[in-house]
Amino acid sequence: MRAIHASCGFVLPLVLGIILLAALFAVHSITELGSTTLLATQRLLHQRAFEAGESGIVAVLDQLQSGADPVARQQLRSAEFPTDAATVESTLIVRQSLPNGYSAGRVLETHYEIRSTGHSARSTDVTVVQGVRQLRALPAP
Repeated sequence: MRAIHASCGFVLPLVLGIILLAALFAVHSITELGSTTLLATQRLLHQRAFEAGESGIVAVLDQLQSGADPVARQQLRSAEFPTDAATVESTLIVRQSLPNGYSAGRVLETHYEIRSTGHSARSTDVTVVQGVRQLRALPAP
């Protein structure tokens, strides 16, 4: 009879050990899920800030394409996401007319630096810098 009672006490610690391992696995899975969600959210906000910065570059390039000089500093809001915006700074680096005596002597060469910082939620900022060289025809003398 004694042998039967000794073998019955072995099952309870085994079941408790399996339950403990399952609980540890569940806690680890929940922790990983939280970390992964946080990382994915931060990556999404970073991408949105980058797209806001790129939209600022595109806006200044459109201004230059239309023949207007870009605004020195401007703030652009996103229509899709109310937390997203871009701060765009356009700096004139060099403006010079090409030398006379050449067929291209009636051309004005202008270099700009466009610095656009995209902003998103949780203070996520991304700065995009673009150099632009523009050639414009000067009016005939």
